[in-house]
Amino acid sequence: MTNLLRALEKSKPPPKKLRTYHRISLEEFENKVCSVDENLLSDFYSGDAFIIKGVVDPVHLDQMKRDVVIWGEKIKPDYQPMIEGAKDFHQYIKDDGSSLKYNINPVRHSYFFFRWNKDPVGTFKHGNHIWGLIKLLGGFEYGEFSLNTPKDGVVDRAQIAHYPVGAGRIPKHTDPFHNQKAILGVYMSQYGEDFQDGGLYFINQNDQLILLEPEIKKGDAVIAYPTIVHGVQTIDPHEKPNWHDKQKGRWFLGLYTNDSNQKKNRITSHKV
Repeated sequence: MTNLLRALEKSKPPPKKLRTYHRISLEEFENKVCSVDENLLSDFYSGDAFIIKGVVDPVHLDQMKRDVVIWGEKIKPDYQPMIEGAKDFHQYIKDDGSSLKYNINPVRHSYFFFRWNKDPVGTFKHGNHIWGLIKLLGGFEYGEFSLNTPKDGVVDRAQIAHYPVGAGRIPKHTDPFHNQKAILGVYMSQYGEDFQDGGLYFINQNDQLILLEPEIKKGDAVIAYPTIVHGVQTIDPHEKPNWHDKQKGRWFLGLYTNDSNQKKNRITSHKV
């Protein structure tokens, strides 16, 4: 899809607002990507989001949640820049000024994993296929960047994020699009069961906030062009914040290709 995407990118600026959203099965999405479907790419670059149904079996996601909680309990919270030899890590990212490593000030407990380590909870095992399709959609090779380490300037990094009730959120922002042409997340929890309010939203062309989370099922993935303004509304804002209850709250597997910390003038997300 490289030539089609480059032609669209040259013909008009990237989308800033959500136009609409679609539901599509994983099989149909894969077929459209592999057959270089022009309508898919045109809709995508026009500001449409896609809910891709049934990307990962919820049984695997529930096991991943259990495994990552156990893994995190064995390792002291810390921050690891994306440099050669970086270890997998987890970090409580709060709004109390103690976490100043991120441009957009999210509030969540994040677990980060790199390909050169052992994939202890299966983030790459279960995320590789949809990630490869997104790379194809964006004009890259299916396995592009998979062997990179930070010295190469660009690396894949998987994140499992727990957004605790009463606290978890991300302000409005946009993401870089030079390494990956779509935001990509697999949803590990269920709106209306694990939490009752908040979650993923986009800003549409009428400057309205469109809460998409109620339309998403556990195991689905959501993609959109990274320049569309989006965020996460506070999870169950009327509840008392509880960072330790891992049964409640929003869980999310984010898959993104980043500039490493060894790249000069690296491009990151921006709050809007």
